[in-house]
Amino acid sequence: MRKIIGILIAFGLTFTIMTPASAAAKQGIYQLDFIPLSTNLGEITLAEGEVKLMVSKLNNAYRAITNGKFGIELRSILPGVKTSDPMKSVTDMTKLLNPTLKVDTGYAGAILIGYMPRDTNVVFAGQAQGNQYVLLNFPINESFKTLMHEIGHNFGLAHAGTAVCSPTDAPSTCAAIEYGDYSDFMGNYVYGNPPGATVARTSAFNLDNLGVLDSSQITYVDTSTTLDLVPVYGTAPGIKLAYLPILGQRGYAIEYRPAIGDDLQLMATEVPVPGTNSYYPNQPSHGVQVRLLPSVAQSYKSAAPTITYSGFQDISKNSGFSGAMSNLLEKFDKGRQGMDPGESVKLFDGSIVTVLKAEANIGASISITRPLTTMTTQFAPNAVSARWDTSATDLTYEDTAMKIALIPPTSTSALPVIRVEYKLPETAIRLLSSELIVNGTSVLSANPSELIYNNAGAPLITPSAAFTYAPKSLGEYKVSIRVKDAAGVIVESPAIILKSKNPDLKDYTDLCLQKKGWPATCSAYPVFQFSFCDTFAQQSISLQTGKKYKLIREMKGVINPTACTDGKNIYFYDFVGNYPDPKLAKAVYKTSAKATKGRVPSEGFFTIVLKKGKR
Repeated sequence: MRKIIGILIAFGLTFTIMTPASAAAKQGIYQLDFIPLSTNLGEITLAEGEVKLMVSKLNNAYRAITNGKFGIELRSILPGVKTSDPMKSVTDMTKLLNPTLKVDTGYAGAILIGYMPRDTNVVFAGQAQGNQYVLLNFPINESFKTLMHEIGHNFGLAHAGTAVCSPTDAPSTCAAIEYGDYSDFMGNYVYGNPPGATVARTSAFNLDNLGVLDSSQITYVDTSTTLDLVPVYGTAPGIKLAYLPILGQRGYAIEYRPAIGDDLQLMATEVPVPGTNSYYPNQPSHGVQVRLLPSVAQSYKSAAPTITYSGFQDISKNSGFSGAMSNLLEKFDKGRQGMDPGESVKLFDGSIVTVLKAEANIGASISITRPLTTMTTQFAPNAVSARWDTSATDLTYEDTAMKIALIPPTSTSALPVIRVEYKLPETAIRLLSSELIVNGTSVLSANPSELIYNNAGAPLITPSAAFTYAPKSLGEYKVSIRVKDAAGVIVESPAIILKSKNPDLKDYTDLCLQKKGWPATCSAYPVFQFSFCDTFAQQSISLQTGKKYKLIREMKGVINPTACTDGKNIYFYDFVGNYPDPKLAKAVYKTSAKATKGRVPSEGFFTIVLKKGKR
């Protein structure tokens, strides 16, 4: 009697949720560190030969699917760690080890893999966290697919599910299975289960998430067309991935996965285990494949089908993860994941994908009919903001809205830059271009990647884009954003006016002290002040009137060592007065001290000059 090998290994136990990485992984070689974790279930060790063999298989598999852009290398098997506590999650591992994982020079990253005694009460065979940690709960020599999957999580990939959507005409609901994709090791890639397995593959969508497809292999289908797709893992040049943009984000991904070569097993209904009378059940998953991509943009979320998932290990933990998953469309009554010539599928926006022909070694021709849309591309109110960069230290503003920047005439700093931020306008398909318009002229263009919501494995929601523009001179700048959508419609936002200028000159009247050897000081009319130190204890202050001087104040000096520091002129005088007449261009004052026993009289002069102008 033939034995079916555990569905739990192939589906329920092999994978579990991870914490998605925040961005696409850096390409290059990754170092693996292994560490045995003995628990209350017993001691555990790692055989160097088994570890090296497994790492070699992982390296070969990742290099094969990424054209050598990702590789894996064993760095070390660390001394084992013992704990009396059970190991229920990768978080328990990181709490126990509190690791600081460093990356050696020349490597793209490092991953620490903890190896624990088999715990059948734990629902996972492997669990990943972030981009550096994996906990393995399965024999090392049988964990090829598990480690491919968990390292895929470390690289930012999400689970690969399947969805049956209804009604067939413009579906509004989808029943999805978390690990339902039998053609992707981020789903239920059964061919990777047998102990001798060395091949594991993923979708073209995930290859794009890893950044291994170049621009010539990817296209966006904005309008109805006929398209030729080459096999994803073939060597022929051509399109390997077609995106259907909907409402400003990638809505569906289409690829051709024929069951040939290392993908031959994709047509099998069962995968035998060599040397045994056992097999793994398999669901055929090949042909033209259409994947519903995760919702990111709010307008897309509102229009896309409602997805109900099953197959989670722990729905309380995994339900949040479903937002990052792709779902391969299938029909349960067909027993196949993928389409053959003559078959078609209608998508939720009304688009229809039809397979015209397919030759496994050459490619597939498909027809894509996109519906006419009445939605108008438009900016939301207040979607665009423009301001001066506030980091300039000598920048002030004439207005409370900070639209008019005042630059001191004496400033030696560079002119301030304009910062423009804008929310992506809603559009039926996608935006093709976005330009910054300044005074009617296009001065900058956005990177196309900024114009579509990014729903890669770990979604990076990009609700806005930004420009920074550096004016070459002071002046008035009318700033707006001009976009072009997939239908060729050009829309421009209302202009925002920013100004930069020197501060307006204001009238001033200053009183400036002039005396040889004294520092020049000025104060605002009509009050002026001067201070001095002298050897006499009493001084008379007189104002010149015609050819004579008129006494205006008698003053007694104050001994002030802080102000008078030479030890000789010990008496401090501080005179404050009003300017005598605004018609006078200047006023001359005399200080005088009477003769005393043994001392001759002294006198001094200073001038207060009236200055008027603009500044």
